[in-house]
Amino acid sequence: KVMKYLLRTIQADWRKLRRPTLLLGTLGAVMGVSALAASIQFIMLNQQRRSRRESMFTTAMLENSHGLASGLANAAGLLGVVALAVFAAQTANEYTNGTLRNLLVRQPRRLVLLSGKALAMAIFSLLVVLTSAFTTIVASYIWAAAKSIDTSAWTTSEGLSYLANVFGNIYLATIGYGIFGMMLGLVFRSPISAISIGLAWTMIVEGIVSAVWDWTAKYLPGQLLSAIGSGGNPIIDYSTALPRGLIFLALFVGIGALLFKKRDVGT
Repeated sequence: KVMKYLLRTIQADWRKLRRPTLLLGTLGAVMGVSALAASIQFIMLNQQRRSRRESMFTTAMLENSHGLASGLANAAGLLGVVALAVFAAQTANEYTNGTLRNLLVRQPRRLVLLSGKALAMAIFSLLVVLTSAFTTIVASYIWAAAKSIDTSAWTTSEGLSYLANVFGNIYLATIGYGIFGMMLGLVFRSPISAISIGLAWTMIVEGIVSAVWDWTAKYLPGQLLSAIGSGGNPIIDYSTALPRGLIFLALFVGIGALLFKKRDVGT
């Protein structure tokens, strides 16, 4: 019965997520920014940076087996922002619009309802990441043809394996940002507050703190999720980011579930 109720909840929540204004608007924005993220590396190909003599993007970098996935990796930050905003807004809107009480009448098992909503939004996030991957791949091949880049290494077993690995890491990080946004939606019960606080924390507060004290990046959720999405970075290696990021996600899930189960809908 629990599985049946869970599937019904997912189906009901997906009806809201597939509204053209939300679904097509989100995917359109993702396609546009993803195309730009994939294009930047070709536009700046072999251009020297002002502060250094070497180029940020070289022909050799784009022709190796990692070249196809580099465009998707460049778009990783955007996908996290999208997930945080969508998860937070869809969760908080249930309180703002007063629809949560009606949902609980039909499905009084609160954790089943919350799990179904989270899974529906996880499916939405998968669609967003797939759209971004498709867009960056198409854009990369178009630019490679225009710039005479050899793409033979892109479709080797190593290249496709790396692309799948990047896709998995980005999707995991995207879900992490979404769970963080969902928790904020449950805490503040206001879409504007949840989204603004979430973005301010991950993009401004954590950025400033980690810039002043770089060691703190290993203990900040947004920085850890960013490191997971990029497969590790010079400050946080992947083997450190993954377990610590999962601990934060478990904490977010616990806080959100406790609030949703114990707190009265009207307060």
